[in-house]
Amino acid sequence: LRINLLFQPNSLEVLYWTASFYLIIRYIHTGKDGYVLGLGALFGLGLLNKYSAGFFVIGTLVGLLLTPHRRLLRKPAFYYAIGIALVLFLPNLIWQIKHRVPFFHHMRLLAENQLQYVKTSDFLQDQLLLCLPAVFVWTVGLASLFLVPGLRKYALVGIVYLTVLLTLILLHGKNYYTVGLYPGLLAFGGVVWERATARGGRVWLRPALLVIPVAVLLPFLPLAYPVWSPEKTAAFARKFRGTGILRWEDGQNHPLPQDYADMLGWRELTGKVAAAYQTIPAGERRQTAIICANYGQAGAINYYGKKDGLPRAHSSEASYLLWMPDGLRLKNVIVVDDEPDGLSDHFLSFRQTGRVENPYAREKGTFIIVALGADNVIRNAHYREIREKKKQFGL
Repeated sequence: LRINLLFQPNSLEVLYWTASFYLIIRYIHTGKDGYVLGLGALFGLGLLNKYSAGFFVIGTLVGLLLTPHRRLLRKPAFYYAIGIALVLFLPNLIWQIKHRVPFFHHMRLLAENQLQYVKTSDFLQDQLLLCLPAVFVWTVGLASLFLVPGLRKYALVGIVYLTVLLTLILLHGKNYYTVGLYPGLLAFGGVVWERATARGGRVWLRPALLVIPVAVLLPFLPLAYPVWSPEKTAAFARKFRGTGILRWEDGQNHPLPQDYADMLGWRELTGKVAAAYQTIPAGERRQTAIICANYGQAGAINYYGKKDGLPRAHSSEASYLLWMPDGLRLKNVIVVDDEPDGLSDHFLSFRQTGRVENPYAREKGTFIIVALGADNVIRNAHYREIREKKKQFGL
């Protein structure tokens, strides 16, 4: 539920990784090549959805090499599966090459601005917190893959988990990158607990094992799902600062968890931009552009601003650059930015009309500025900047 609160590729990633584990288990159980071909299709689709699927692919290859299942490498089905994955992934691969592989540019920015703050100790602690109510299930499941005689043949699943975990530690990956790994471990943990409570005086443990996760979750429910207001949640969350639940990508603690803060402030921002737009003389509005510092701001304005008749907002950040017109010659601008420095000297009029004030929003403090009458210096500089950024990606 938590990971599906935001519209993002992580939702499908959990599905793809869980389905991949299922096909791996079915292949080990039956030896049928059809499951290998299906796995190739899932890998291709997974890479189209999110490049982190590559971690799962690497983990699978390591698992094959370290277990008797390496004999699969001698079967035609293994190479057919690779072909299926490549064919499915090919459109994106061609796009990356055509645009000079922006993936590397994105990863460099990610490493500089976010991943450098990820500590190994925090990452490992978060692995326990991700599935805390069922930690006694997935840890047993992981151990069983190497220790329980009847389940050792499925050790490849455990090797995938450990390989991905180690890779992410080395690359300072984010904690939630691993979330798709846990359904597979939960399945094996469920098998172990089912067998352990199958007979005799231990059957009574079954209802207890159902109650434990619920009992563990309920005291932390507002941190797992937004059931309270931002104000009440922030007051509650202060008690758990030491768990890292309030730590954002910048490595600092904030009033709310980052994904909660991501949901706030967008309507306020759009409303204040619309109000600023109305202050511009009617004859000047057609010559007014809305320029945002990031794609989140631009996306919010384009989504919520339709009813207010706002022109399309633009941003040169990330893939929003693709929609930035080449010939955007500026006269008037509504600037949406948290650091609008060095611009005022290039406009006849430059005034702040508002800012995001929601104390719990990630966009708190973002300025809305109406800048009228741009000079040729700033217009040409903006034009050159957009052209250079697009040229960097082969546009």
